[in-house]
Amino acid sequence: MILKLNLGESYSIFSNHIQNGIVKSGKEIINTPPHKLNLPEINIVMEEAGTDYGELDRNGWFGDYYVPRTIFIKGNYLNTSHQNGLQTFYIFSIDTVKVDGIEKLENDSFPFTKGEIPAEPFFSSLWEPVIAIGVAAVAVILFFSVRSQ
Repeated sequence: MILKLNLGESYSIFSNHIQNGIVKSGKEIINTPPHKLNLPEINIVMEEAGTDYGELDRNGWFGDYYVPRTIFIKGNYLNTSHQNGLQTFYIFSIDTVKVDGIEKLENDSFPFTKGEIPAEPFFSSLWEPVIAIGVAAVAVILFFSVRSQ
């Protein structure tokens, strides 16, 4: 089999993984120019890859923020040994990550690993200090009112 990878500069990181997957499936990749051989050819094109984040969610009242993350790869391939023609693919994975740890997951060298993180909800950040101050005030009032009786 002859393998052509049109990954572009941004997606070249996937080259070794694709070749390794094909070799592990029992196929042999030949580097001889295709016009000299009569072998099937697979041409893989990466169209898009990226990371999307959902809405922030908090783990408990004063817990950490978590966000659902979708990582996706979109592209197409043409296998000359099949009559199916051009086939598209869309691969994705969904997980939940801690907002404080997103910096460690993203890589500046590969822009598709970065996504737009939603802003922290205004009211949830406002209510925490109000509740904490309110609980402290009630505790002080109860302490002095119970002690005086």
